[in-house]
Formats: sequence, structure tokens, C-alpha cells
Amino acid sequence: MHDERYEALAASAPSSPASARMAGRPLRSWAVWTAGFLSFPIAGLAGRAVAGRVDSPTAALVGGAVTGLVIGIGQSLAGHRRLDPRRWIPATTIGIGLGLPLGAALVGYGTSLPVLAAMGAVTGLVLGIAQAFALPGRTRLREAWGVAMPALWALGWSRHHARRDQRRRTVHGLRRHGGSGRLGPVRIPAARAAARPYARRYIRPYAREGVPMNDSPNHVVFGAGAIGLATVEALRRRGESVRLVNRSGSAPVPEDVDVVGGDAKDPAFTTAVARGARVVYQILNPPYHQWVQQFPGLQAGVLAAAEATGARLVSMENVYMYGRPGGRPFTETSPNAATTRKGRLRGGMADHLLAAHRAGRVEVAIGRASDYFGPRGGGQTVLGDRVFRPALRGATAGVIGDPDQPHTYTYIPDIGEGLALLGEHPDAGGEIWHLPNDPRTHTTRQLVDMVYHLAGHSRTRLRSVPTLALRALGIFNPTVRELIEMRYEFEEPFIVDSGKITDRLGATATPLEEALEQTLADYRARAQNA
Repeated sequence: MHDERYEALAASAPSSPASARMAGRPLRSWAVWTAGFLSFPIAGLAGRAVAGRVDSPTAALVGGAVTGLVIGIGQSLAGHRRLDPRRWIPATTIGIGLGLPLGAALVGYGTSLPVLAAMGAVTGLVLGIAQAFALPGRTRLREAWGVAMPALWALGWSRHHARRDQRRRTVHGLRRHGGSGRLGPVRIPAARAAARPYARRYIRPYAREGVPMNDSPNHVVFGAGAIGLATVEALRRRGESVRLVNRSGSAPVPEDVDVVGGDAKDPAFTTAVARGARVVYQILNPPYHQWVQQFPGLQAGVLAAAEATGARLVSMENVYMYGRPGGRPFTETSPNAATTRKGRLRGGMADHLLAAHRAGRVEVAIGRASDYFGPRGGGQTVLGDRVFRPALRGATAGVIGDPDQPHTYTYIPDIGEGLALLGEHPDAGGEIWHLPNDPRTHTTRQLVDMVYHLAGHSRTRLRSVPTLALRALGIFNPTVRELIEMRYEFEEPFIVDSGKITDRLGATATPLEEALEQTLADYRARAQNA
């Protein structure tokens, strides 16, 4: 199966320390130089053929060693007697054989741009040290070789990722034109059509002279992520008319849902798209590392729309503002005691909404969820891509913190149902509500065990990503860097009590076993249709 790490290996390393000096003798040296150059793609193919995907320590170790062996042989040939094969080949084999599993383990076996850059840097660091000792004794500045390798390998793997993304953008561009009617219709096989019940909807962006829309809907949802889409589905099941608002103006929703694109920080835009609505939902979620810069403005834009139109405002929140649990379950009356930057931010935003409600400016209902999981959760969730995708393959899942601590997770469709309920129930306004959770709190390990059992595996493969690895990856990945301060959630019992919404409004959570099974089915369907 395709694995970007082997392609990156094939694209990143310099051919040899002697190749530059051979440039003046192209005819005599062309054959051996070409052998060294071709060793890179051949090495990547060989590593992938022998070890498969780099999704476990064993696969990374074996694949890295095979890749290093082939590259070492090629570089020795390109060195044209300047490199001692008896030293260079073992050094390269050991360097990549140890560097690749170390780098892959540190970054959780991911393939995003920051992850590949970090993995390349770690691999290059180990390789550079090994090869520096294998250089001929007369080589000057051998230390520079070891120092340069991390940067060169990180750059090489990043360039590979950029080329891969360019290919994907071309494909997505064709899909986008097809969705807007500029290309002819494409027939979708029946099996795939059944797994994809509705296509992505594209509506032109908001313009100052007017907003393209059907009759004013009862509900306007700001945010088209996993929770926004779940809320749209919950409202449609109730027979309600819905408009979905996001930056791009496109979303995978049915034909009866308006999709409008624009800047939610612009009060003129938000007021225009919310005109005539009874309820607006603030489910926006800016990039994790840009919360402080973007979140207050986004909430202010939606609040302005609710005030101007007289609609109820339902705000989706997490539980960061509570801070550390200190051995107690969180309830809606728990104080805001956060010490983290993001926790204080969310607490301040919630206080601002409640103050607007008390002042009579707008009717507000706040729904809060714990760490969530479910269809479309993807890489944004702890119990997401790093658990369900490996479980389908029988590979190793990765989590953060102590997996043996009890931890409340909220199912994404239950969040959507809960927010829809807050939008319509007459008693919901002016209060904070924890969205429904299964009251039987499990440890993260127990939930992962269930996932692997549902996937047909008798044994769970799970590891916790060390804090040191998160800090190393955070150098390259700003999202991971922001995640570090929230790691406390997974170091002690973290239980969110949702009894209030059950007792007073009648909302119930999907049993965890059923929720995990539905999430796994969604991942399986997406893998088959990829």
C-alpha cells in the first residue's frame, strides 16, 4: 500500500558527499553517479515492499534498514572509491534503520506536512551522525555533514509533501468544477453512491448587494465542521429548514440546505444571512493555534446577528474553562478555574454571552461537550484518526496522556441532537447545559479495546505519545504545540456529568458501544471509497 514516508525517503537525501566533486568528470562518472541517484526511489520501493506501511515500530525499523541499505550501496557507488563501502553502507543502514522508527514514533506515524518535516529531521539527525563517523578520515568539516542532514531531510520530505498536495489539489479542483456544473456529470457506481447519500453543495459567496438564499430558514448554523454538520442533520430530522454558513460556501449537505460562504467576523454578513431565523448556532472552530486571535471576533459576529434579528443564540463550547477536575466530576455549576490560555479564553467568551443574556440583549443557551468522537471527527479528536484508522488495519493506535484514567468522551451526533434541542426547547435559554454523555465513564484504554474488538482484532495495540515527543513535534506543528497545555485532561480522572440535560430536557446519550460501532463503520466506508 502507498506510504508517503518511503516516497519522502526516496526524495530527500543528498546523493553522496563526493558527488559535487565529480561534476567535472561527467562522462567517466556518469554511470556510477546515476546509480547513486537512482538508489533513492529504488530504496523507497524496496522498503515499502519489504515492510509495508510505516505504522508500527517493527515496520519502521525493517523498512528503514532496507531503505538505508539500498541508499548506502548507491551512495558508495556514486562516491567512486572515495567512500569505504565497508563503513558507509552499514552506517547508512543503521542511521535510517534507527532514525526512521525514532522519528515515526515521536510524531505518531502521521503523514501531514509538519509531521513529515519533523520525522525527516529526526531521521536525518541520526543518519547524519552515523555517516559523519563513516566519512574518510581526511574529510574536513565532517561535523557539518551531521549538522546539515536534519535540515536537508526535513526539507526533502516537506517538498515531497508539497508535490503530493499539488497533485491532490488538481484532482480536488476538477471535483470542485464538477460540483459547480462546469464539467459534465460523472456517473457514480451504485455501491459508492449508497455510501455517499448526498453530494457537496456549492453556493456562490455572499455579496454586498445581497445573499443568495432560498426563503428565510428557521435555523442558521455557523460552522460546517463535524459538529456543524451533525447539528444540520439533527435539525433536518425534526423537519426544520436550515442554512449552513462557512468561509468557503461549500459543504456535503442535502439539496434542501442553503450553504452560504463569507466572513463570520463581519456583522453585516452574519446579520444578512441570519435574517428571519428563529435560532442561530455558533459552532465555529478556528485553527487551534489561532483561537486567541480569531475566536472572540467570530463569536462577536454571530452574537451581532442574533441581537439584530432577535434570534436565540445557541453556542457550542468545550469544558476548558473549568481547569483541572481535582478529583470531582464537572457539572454546570463548576467554577471557571482554568489556568491555561485557551481555558481562560473560553471562560471569558462564555461570560460575555451570559452577560448579554442577563442584559436582555439576546437569548442565549450554551451547550458544552467533552472531548468528542464520531463520524467526520478526523484528526481533530483524540479518539479519531489515530485510533480508528489503525484499528481497521490492526496497527498501533496512539493517544496522549494516561490511557488508564477514566475520561468522558461525547459522541458527535449526540452533540448535534443536544444543540438542536437547546435551539427549540422553551426552558433552555439563559443556562449552561452539558450535552449528553454516556453516564458509564470508561478509561481511554477500554474504549480503544472496544474499537479493536469491533474491528475484528483479538488484541489491542496502543501506545501513549510521550510529552517529550509532543514538544519535539510542536517545534514544527503549532497545533500540537497548543495541545501540550491541555494534556492535564488525560493525566487524571476527567468526568463530565450531563445529568441536568437528561433530567430536565429529556436528552439521552447513545450507548458507547453503539457510538463506537457507528464511528468505525463510518471510517470503514470512507476507507473503501477513498
